[in-house]
Amino acid sequence: MDSPVVFLRGARQTGKSTLAKWIARTHSARYITLDDVTVLAAAREDPAGFVAGLGGPSC
Repeated sequence: MDSPVVFLRGARQTGKSTLAKWIARTHSARYITLDDVTVLAAAREDPAGFVAGLGGPSC
């Protein structure tokens, strides 16, 4: 099973978040940002558990 992930990196204020939110909304995908301190803390504390908890496509 594959679960596609997109990582956007670039200069500040260039529309990365806007683009990612638009793509997620138009493709029924999930938008997660590590700018949220709670999300970042969960990812740092247990990376494997964090990813596993995201679920994903059913087989």
